[in-house]
Formats: sequence, C-alpha cells, structure tokens
Amino acid sequence: MAESIDLSSQGKPGTSSEPGEGPRGVKSWSTPVSSIDDDHNDPNGNPKKTYLTGWRLHITTLAVCLGLFLPNFEVSIVSTSLVSITNDLKGFAQSSWVVTSYLITYTGFFIVWAKLSDIFGRKITIMGSLLMFAAFSGASAGATSIESL
Repeated sequence: MAESIDLSSQGKPGTSSEPGEGPRGVKSWSTPVSSIDDDHNDPNGNPKKTYLTGWRLHITTLAVCLGLFLPNFEVSIVSTSLVSITNDLKGFAQSSWVVTSYLITYTGFFIVWAKLSDIFGRKITIMGSLLMFAAFSGASAGATSIESL
C-alpha cells in the first residue's frame, strides 16, 4: 500500500503551512488587491455577492423567459401550419426540409452562441440572438418560394 508523506515536515520551500517565502520567492498568504476594500467583502475576505432586485430582476427574468418561449412557440406554429404554408408555396414534397433545416440551424447555433456568451457576456449575447431570431423569422415570413423559406 502507498503511504502518505507529509511534505510540510521536509522543509522544502512553498510546502509549509506558515506564511513566508513560497516557490521562487513569492510570498504566500498574500492579500489580493481586490480585497483591500473591506466594504465589499464578507468577514472571510470573500467578495460580497450582489443580486438583482426590483425592476431589473423583472426585466431580466422576462427577457430570459422570452428567449426560451419564442423558439418553442415558433416550432409549434410552423408544425401546425406547415401543410398550409407548403401548399401556398407549392412545395409540399419538400416540406420535411423546412422542419429539418430549422432544427439543424437551431441546434448548430447553440454552440456558436454559447462561445459568444463566454466572450462577450450573457446580456449582449441574449439580445443579439433575439434580434437575429426576429430578423430571420421576418425573412421567413416574407418567403415567396419553398427554396427561400
């Protein structure tokens, strides 16, 4: 069996539990610059968490719910009226491509928007994705043929 070794008793730099010199001369137990102001920290020195309240919480909740509701609502509308849409556009034989292309595009953009939200932040990404969703939904509503749909 492997036995555990207590490295702090061997006297190597950076392995003791006491403050002092760490590896390569770095002081251990140093205080981060961001925790100097005690008004923004809890008693343990961790930054205080701030939460949205009031109208900002309500607007943010509404935006997130809207972002989750709209794509699902559009899928139910399109699936219900797909026969009428494809009859008007004279392309019933290609109607399965309407749903398939929507789902492939929707799924493919999950990865793109997830990475963009890591880079630019959640707020701007949600607003951008809703704007793109509205623009492409409007373009689909104005389609004159099954190919442009």
